[in-house]
Amino acid sequence: IQEGRSQALQCGTILQELFARNGRAPADLVYVSSPLVRATETMELVRAALGLPAAGYQVDTRLAEIAFGDWEGLTYEDVIKRDGDVVAR
Repeated sequence: IQEGRSQALQCGTILQELFARNGRAPADLVYVSSPLVRATETMELVRAALGLPAAGYQVDTRLAEIAFGDWEGLTYEDVIKRDGDVVAR
């Protein structure tokens, strides 16, 4: 967990450098996050590194990941081969 937080801060620092190099201001952009706790925490850490208020972003439920259970990591072709009867239903 701590490593991920450190990485988020590092990403914010890298973004800050990129914004400065390209003459852009971090505050000029719209920031959007998944509603998942780890995603919002990451967003707030990145925003802090950019010098932005932690809460100044949007949450969009369409960005929330979904789990595929036993099909996780399989291609559609793999799923059809393995569980074509389930897909047909």
